[in-house]
Amino acid sequence: MHFDWYSTHHFSDSKEVIDKLKSFIPNYSKGGDAFAVLPKETQSAIEKSKRLYEYHKAAGHEGHLFDCNPCTDVYRIVQMILKDE
Repeated sequence: MHFDWYSTHHFSDSKEVIDKLKSFIPNYSKGGDAFAVLPKETQSAIEKSKRLYEYHKAAGHEGHLFDCNPCTDVYRIVQMILKDE
């Protein structure tokens, strides 16, 4: 969500997600420190996450979004953290 334009692209597995991340962060490794490049894109990621959440909700996937791919509601936590800063 931080780097790509808004997309509803379905990821087949975690390897596909990591490969996509590596197109934006070439040295990305799971468990590595990629946070230095994320802050400048945080607001954009929040807005795209909200839009994606609404996309799935409109498709009838209200409540738990476990079957939605891609989808995240991490933006809710990030908003709370930013509000408390």
